[in-house]
Amino acid sequence: MLSSSLIRFNNHKLNSKKEIINHTSRIKELLEQESEKDLNRSAGYYHIVFDMINKFNSRIQKTDLIENLDSKWGYLVKFKISGISLELVCSDFQKITDHYIATTIKTQFKLLEVKSKFVSIEEYAQLLNVAEGAVRQWLRRGKIRSATKIGNEWRIPELTPKPSRGFTPAMYCWDEDLIGLPKEYEFLEGYNYLYIEQDYHDKKVYSVHLQKQNGGDEIIENSSYSASRNDIERLELFLISSEEIDNVEPMEVFNLEPRWNQYLTKQRRVMKDKKYDKKIGTEVE
Repeated sequence: MLSSSLIRFNNHKLNSKKEIINHTSRIKELLEQESEKDLNRSAGYYHIVFDMINKFNSRIQKTDLIENLDSKWGYLVKFKISGISLELVCSDFQKITDHYIATTIKTQFKLLEVKSKFVSIEEYAQLLNVAEGAVRQWLRRGKIRSATKIGNEWRIPELTPKPSRGFTPAMYCWDEDLIGLPKEYEFLEGYNYLYIEQDYHDKKVYSVHLQKQNGGDEIIENSSYSASRNDIERLELFLISSEEIDNVEPMEVFNLEPRWNQYLTKQRRVMKDKKYDKKIGTEVE
């Protein structure tokens, strides 16, 4: 029996230019269906997404790619807030039990990317069909983690989704030592990773976990703090405003997993219903 992690990798990894283009074209079809009932994003937002997919496919067409990769290698297409990218990845499969195989990515190379543009608060509000005041409030509360501050002006990647209700865990990282920190945030000194989560039992309590990692991802120091919601909102606003600190954005902008699995299931059913004679590729009507 294949593990869910191995199935996910095999469902998402692509082995040729044709498979990559078919994959992104199918995602575009799913998003076109999604756009018809999406009340949180404007038609202009989806126009940007579809235009980026078209540009991505055009670049793929012009790029020389290795075909028929080894089973451990594959191409992955990522739809992230920062843009659409193509990565070449090598995965390692480790048998944990008879029914579970762990999948880890050992090596990955970003081959190309169509980047998301940064827009003003006014432009972002128009893309989501919301008032500018709502966007400014999200920024003050640290809800738009992908935003960046240039001087006194906020800029937001155009693919940034509308902030969800409630709290979602956040991760931040930085490469250089943080110098000249305000006294309130001196506890960040000596670390380079920060993770924030909400207490499962008491939603008013939050945990801030700090780690110091070396180049090989080995944790050499860690500590944790508890905080209130107001503390977290002020902390995230500081982190987002800092040029030295990066938000580790989520894997995907759109949660297409349920729809994608439905599509794969339908395709398997279609293939199962087809009958073939003994000649390869000769379909029997």
